[in-house]
Amino acid sequence: MFDSVESGIAAQERLLERGNAYWGPNETRSIRQVIASYSGDGDPTNPPGTEAAYVREVARMTGLDPNQQLPASYIPIIASAMRRHETNNHTIPLASA
Repeated sequence: MFDSVESGIAAQERLLERGNAYWGPNETRSIRQVIASYSGDGDPTNPPGTEAAYVREVARMTGLDPNQQLPASYIPIIASAMRRHETNNHTIPLASA
């Protein structure tokens, strides 16, 4: 738990930026790569097919190709779609470019 929603958002975005197998300086990642590292089918708590559905939904919400290589400046956009998907709360605003 976090002290505030903003603290939780900042922690998620830091994880995507600095976490294992995520963006590094001057690197790019696709939505598919981010989600595979963040919560892929290799996670024993996820049923088979979870990763593909997650990728499709985040790509749909962002309007981005799931295989397009993106710079770290896209982290807020992808993170907001991930929050929306994970919470099933479609009132969460999506960040924009």
